[in-house]
Amino acid sequence: MKLGINKTPVAAGSGAGGFKFDIVPGKPDESILVHRMNSTQAGIAMPELGRTTVDKKRP
Repeated sequence: MKLGINKTPVAAGSGAGGFKFDIVPGKPDESILVHRMNSTQAGIAMPELGRTTVDKKRP
């Protein structure tokens, strides 16, 4: 749980994207982490700095 696996977010706000857990093993499309890494929207994108495009090659 320390790593975010099956952990509910503490303060993700709109960054949670309606997902329930930070990391869902074997189900990346249900993970907040993947949602945030695939976003370029301010307040959701992770990391927040140095992001202007989404890497389409990343699975």
